[in-house]
Amino acid sequence: MRVAVTGGSGKLGRVAVDELVAHGHEVLNLDLQPPSEGRVPFTRTDFTDFGQVVGALMDVDTRPRGTDAVVHLAAIPAPGFTATPRPSRTMS
Repeated sequence: MRVAVTGGSGKLGRVAVDELVAHGHEVLNLDLQPPSEGRVPFTRTDFTDFGQVVGALMDVDTRPRGTDAVVHLAAIPAPGFTATPRPSRTMS
């Protein structure tokens, strides 16, 4: 199977990628941070940006054989942490 793993560079994502590869699957890592090891193809994707998510998943679907499954493990790693700055709100 061809499997896309969102958050494939994170703690759980790395384990999932390793297991999928060990079981003979073709894996694509979709994450904001590149993996420490380049065992599988990587596409930089900011999952707080809807356009990037749609683009990355559409790209996955246009590959020659398509994708059979998506394992969604992308997440905000800590409360209050975001990959992109949020606009500050001011009181008028």
